[in-house]
Amino acid sequence: MYSKLKCIHVIFFLIVFHQGYGQFSIDYSFGSGGEYHDNDQINEGPFDIIDFIELPSKELLVYGNKKLSATFGSKADIMLVKLNEDGSTDLDFATNGIFRYGFENQFNRIEKAIVFDDGKILIAGAASISGNMHGFILKLNSDGSLDNGFQTGGILIMPSLVNNGQESITDILIKSSGIYIAYNKGHSVYPARSYALLAKLDLEGNVDESFGVNGFLEFPTESEEYAHDFFKLIPTKNNKVLALLGLGTQGQLELYRCNTDGTIDDEFSDNGKFNFTGNPKSIVSTADYKLILPINSPTGTIVIGLDDDGHYDPDFGLNGIAEIDSKDLNSVYIYPDGSLLFAGTTALQMGNGFAGLIKLTKQGDLDLSFSSNGTQIISADPSAGANEVIKPSVVGNRFYVLSKQLLFPQLVIVSSLCRIDESITSNIYSLSGEDKLRVYPNPFSNQLKIKDSSFESPPQLLEVYDSSGKLVFKTPYKSEINLITLPPSTYILKTKFLNGKENMTRVIKQ
Repeated sequence: MYSKLKCIHVIFFLIVFHQGYGQFSIDYSFGSGGEYHDNDQINEGPFDIIDFIELPSKELLVYGNKKLSATFGSKADIMLVKLNEDGSTDLDFATNGIFRYGFENQFNRIEKAIVFDDGKILIAGAASISGNMHGFILKLNSDGSLDNGFQTGGILIMPSLVNNGQESITDILIKSSGIYIAYNKGHSVYPARSYALLAKLDLEGNVDESFGVNGFLEFPTESEEYAHDFFKLIPTKNNKVLALLGLGTQGQLELYRCNTDGTIDDEFSDNGKFNFTGNPKSIVSTADYKLILPINSPTGTIVIGLDDDGHYDPDFGLNGIAEIDSKDLNSVYIYPDGSLLFAGTTALQMGNGFAGLIKLTKQGDLDLSFSSNGTQIISADPSAGANEVIKPSVVGNRFYVLSKQLLFPQLVIVSSLCRIDESITSNIYSLSGEDKLRVYPNPFSNQLKIKDSSFESPPQLLEVYDSSGKLVFKTPYKSEINLITLPPSTYILKTKFLNGKENMTRVIKQ
């Protein structure tokens, strides 16, 4: 029932708010009714998905925390699920497609998973062990079994750095020289505080004591009142590492560039640190190491553009800052042309913010070729909190989107992973702002309509391909085609333009 309602709401909001523009749509051939989720609230609790990884084989690793009951504050196991390309569970992975693990007290939390080139997997997070929270790393073989050659039976428990420790790993970064860890140390004694350290391990999981001080670089704080509640890592030039920190109680962010020896690079930004008032959501780097940071600031949602040395990029926004009429921005994808696609929550409409997508140009302006206001709604429900993560697929022009919703009165989070139909994203990749195409109805029975508006280059040819890539229909461009001779299935409609551009639209015949 949840999936069916979800699809209906998506179609409704797309039609109401974005009719006539090149639109994203959910690929209903993926998973169950166009989505993957495990929102069980009867036998246990929902699977709170944190993130996902698409493998070169087109399969997905989806990871998060499986609640043991559908109640606020429930205990949880860490869980990793492997999906086939169509969204079904890969039964050959782990136990019927699912790796699930809980430490002794079952207060477990996974924060990050990474896949090595050989298919092995690192999982990192925090777990309650002997009364204290510890950072942990698990290493799995590609089949989902624990790698017994890594530490103790595939499990590394980080040593406590303080008494009454509340410690965790929030991010990991794999480089040829070792494993970098975003590590938080803290204590449970009031007032509880958490402080950020960058740690380095060798590839076998041993602390690299030549890095920093005994393997750790502790970031400075202005006083004991400061507490870090956000900590992400990304690689940058010269084999260095960028560390983005959030100080939630102070509403501040700090960005450092770290040298390979575990010291802070004083040549970055202002004496080694870029800081700004606001709460960071994510950070990405362009091919030339420029940085994009979506931030919730006291004045609203903004995006900061920095050059590769941590100074405001004068070619982005107004002196490096773009203000966005959006309730929230979370993850961001950078197109090859430098334009930006954000997953987040659109600006409030009719009293609600909708989980949607926001697109900016390379210069930080709203991309009005994406829609009339630069946003599109991809949402299960108008009460959905936000689209949390967007990532491109290894296949053609399609994306995966993770959205989350807080349920009342249970106060539990339900998650949904959808695949956006490649027909729509190909509009963004290959068509100019004047080239807008709408294909409807979709799904269709026999007749398919193709609506164009003000093409800078006129469409010339229509081709239809089946799922195997075989050409099954071809005609000079017309606004309506009859596909009565084709059996019910999923097809690709390719529109070819006079200037050589192409648009591919996935269509479903019922």
